[in-house]
Amino acid sequence: MLLHLQALITTHASLLTPIVKTISLLMGFTMVLMSVLAVRQPQHFAENFGIAISSSSPPPPPPPSSDTHQQPQSTPPTQTPTTSPLGWILVFSGREMALGCAILSLLYLNELKAMSVLVSCAGWVGAGDSVATWLYGREGSVWNHLIPSLGFLWVGPVGVVLFSR
Repeated sequence: MLLHLQALITTHASLLTPIVKTISLLMGFTMVLMSVLAVRQPQHFAENFGIAISSSSPPPPPPPSSDTHQQPQSTPPTQTPTTSPLGWILVFSGREMALGCAILSLLYLNELKAMSVLVSCAGWVGAGDSVATWLYGREGSVWNHLIPSLGFLWVGPVGVVLFSR
């Protein structure tokens, strides 16, 4: 079965090669763009992603006292760490920027086998996003992630076969 698929891919290499390269290019650019949008407009991005965040963020920690007559403390005061629902946006943004830049760089350097492996991994990242929106997102938002993820999951493995020759 796998040998038949490999033969089919190899036979149609002239057709599949530009398709795999183009989809990989679009994936890389889309990931970089999503990263920038997530940082620039986190509220809007989160709503479109399917996991909305509240518009209120925790208050910043109080500034240090400006009273110069206080005795210095022997131990630093403890601060309660602040958390923000925007934190997942920054994690997402960093992940998308890293993967997108890596895909684009490998494509530019003509390291097509390595690029294909990374595109395969990026497909599974989309599957993880699907699970997150299914568990924590608004109803129906899972399909915005699952359908493209499943639709593009073939690109990486086909690229590995194509570019292993």
